[in-house]
Amino acid sequence: MEDHGFAFAQRSHMKKKPANTNGAAAIGRRSAAAACVIYIAVCLYLYHPYLSDPEPDRYIIMINSVVGAVGCFVLSRRWIGTFIGSLFAGGVYGFCPLAFGLASNHPLAGVPLAFLPWLFCPAAFWQKYTARHNRRIPASRFGPAAITTALCLIPFLAVIIYFLLCSKPPIGPVFPLRLEKLRPANLAGLIVPLAVKPHDFVFSVYHVPLPACLMGLCMAIASKRTGIMVIAGCAIVLAFSKPLFNQVPPVVWTLVPMLVASILVGLGMEAFAWAGAADRQWVLFCGAATAVIAAGCLYLTITKGPLYRLPTVMHTLAVVMVCIVYFMERARLRLHAVRWTLLAAAMGLDILLCSRYIIDGIGGL
Repeated sequence: MEDHGFAFAQRSHMKKKPANTNGAAAIGRRSAAAACVIYIAVCLYLYHPYLSDPEPDRYIIMINSVVGAVGCFVLSRRWIGTFIGSLFAGGVYGFCPLAFGLASNHPLAGVPLAFLPWLFCPAAFWQKYTARHNRRIPASRFGPAAITTALCLIPFLAVIIYFLLCSKPPIGPVFPLRLEKLRPANLAGLIVPLAVKPHDFVFSVYHVPLPACLMGLCMAIASKRTGIMVIAGCAIVLAFSKPLFNQVPPVVWTLVPMLVASILVGLGMEAFAWAGAADRQWVLFCGAATAVIAAGCLYLTITKGPLYRLPTVMHTLAVVMVCIVYFMERARLRLHAVRWTLLAAAMGLDILLCSRYIIDGIGGL
C-alpha cells in the first residue's frame, strides 16, 4: 500500500473538513487537566531550589508560566490532534527563554504571557462553536474572515490596555518592561539561546524542538495555513516599531510569534511521528538544516570557547533524532510509539536542562 505520509494527510484533511470538527468541545477537560498537572510538576522542578525563600513575586512568575502553557495547549488543539504534540507546544511556550527574560525584569511583565493564548481561542474556535450549536454564519464571502480578523485583534487590544492600566492609578504607575524594541541580536537566541544573556529577550524554542518547529512550518505551508503566519508577521513588525502610546513595550509583541512557533513545534512533532514516504524530502530538509546549525555551533565552540558547548551537544542530539526518524521511514518502519518516545525524550531533556540552566543563571528570577 502506498504511504502518502503526513503532508498528504494534512492537505486532504484540509480539503474535506477542518481539523477538530467538534471545536471547543473536542478539547477534553481531562487532557487539559492532565497537561496542567504536568506543567505544575515541571514548574516545581525548575524552581524548587528557590522555593525555600517564599517570595510572592516568584509565585506570580510560576503561575504565569503554567497558565500560559495551559492556554497554549488549549489553543493548539485547534491544529494539533495529539495530546503529546499539544503538551510540548504548551511546554515550549510557557517555559521558553523569552518567558524567563520577561520575568527577570518584573513579575508583572509575564502577565501577557499568561493571557495571550486564551484570548486567541475565540478566533480559533468560533466557527466550530457556531457549527456545533447550529448558529448562522454571515452569508457574505468575507463574513467569516472578517469575524476571525476582528477576534484576532482582541489579544492585541488586551496587551495595550494592560500596559496602559499599569501606567496609571490605581494599579500603577508600574512599568514592568523597558520601552525597548526587539533587536536583531535577540534573534541569535533562536540558534544559541544559552549563549545570550538570560536577562535579554531571547526568542527561541530551544535546540531539539527547532527542527520540529521547522517541520511544522513546512507542514503549515503545505496545508495553506497562512493565517497564523500573518498574525505572527504583524506582531514582529510591532516588535521592531516604536512603543504604542509611548507605554507599550515593543518587545512584548514577540510573545505572539513565540506562541505561533510553539504551536509549530507540536505540529512538527506530529509530522515526524507520522512521516511517510511523501514527507521524506521534508524530513531530509529539516535534518540538513539542523546539521548545518550543529556544525556552526561546533565551530563557535572551537573558536570562542565552552559557552557554545551545550548548544552544540543539543543540536547534535536534534540531528540524531531527525536522522533516526528519516531512516525509520526509509526502512518502512512505522513504529509510531517508538517515534513519539524518541521525540518526547529528546525534546523533554533539552527543555528541562536548558530552562533550568537559564533560571539558575538569573538566580531563580
